[in-house]
Amino acid sequence: NIDTAVGGLRLNILPYIIMFFYCIFIAAAYAGVFNRKFSESLAPAFFIHIFVIFVGAVFFHHVTWGIAAGIVFALLLIVLKCIRAKSISQALRDLAGQFNDTGFIIFIVFYAFIAISNIGKHFMDWDEFNHWGIFLKETLRIDDLYCVSPKNIGHKDYVPAITLFEALWCRMSLRFEEADAYRAIQMLQFSMILPMIRDRENGVVVRNKRINVYSIMTDFFKAVFVLALPLLFSGQTFYHT
Repeated sequence: NIDTAVGGLRLNILPYIIMFFYCIFIAAAYAGVFNRKFSESLAPAFFIHIFVIFVGAVFFHHVTWGIAAGIVFALLLIVLKCIRAKSISQALRDLAGQFNDTGFIIFIVFYAFIAISNIGKHFMDWDEFNHWGIFLKETLRIDDLYCVSPKNIGHKDYVPAITLFEALWCRMSLRFEEADAYRAIQMLQFSMILPMIRDRENGVVVRNKRINVYSIMTDFFKAVFVLALPLLFSGQTFYHT
């Protein structure tokens, strides 16, 4: 049935679209507040949202509430930015300036890479079945920090920051897939080095007076091999660093 196939395709693509625009939205909110470029704002935006989720879980015992609160807070920041601007057109120009960033192009390419390369990925290591993967599943099951779960899980004292970001990724993707856990930790790790890659590329552009596509792609693939490629085989390269 063609209609069923088309509907299934839309459902499969929807999580990728949601998370792509989530990354843009959350980074734009804090880029506007701190007057920074997209690439400089992505990692701080992620970690602020993680902190909001953590606070929501500690005081209200609901991870989902923290996810929603982080989205609402970011939306309020964007609204305040628009109010403070002299006009809507000025606010839009400021927003466009934040995305006039080499790092934004690199982000798009990297996002496409992790979206495609992790298709069919599943937990496979002992640590993932013993605690890392259980952390995420319990967080989603009880909608709370895994440390309060009645289950006997090893290493409950581990800081839950990464797990909370994985939970965010799964909740906002409207599904649970083990591949999404890998996409989350890859994007979180990549966001932390994105400003360094961006600065290198900007230096190349200044020296050569033009965009050096070869240099951009070289640095991109360095990031892939250092960060994303090992995670196709194991999550320990991130969790244990």
